[in-house]
Amino acid sequence: MKIYHLSHTDLDGYACQFIVNFYFKNVKFYNSNYGKEIN
Repeated sequence: MKIYHLSHTDLDGYACQFIVNFYFKNVKFYNSNYGKEIN
């Protein structure tokens, strides 16, 4: 199973990535700012 994890580039986003990476393997992480590039 492959998991795609999208989060923001702030501290809680990276903390979520850390926790997900601890419990799951084969995860692809993507980060996004809060700006217009996500529209």
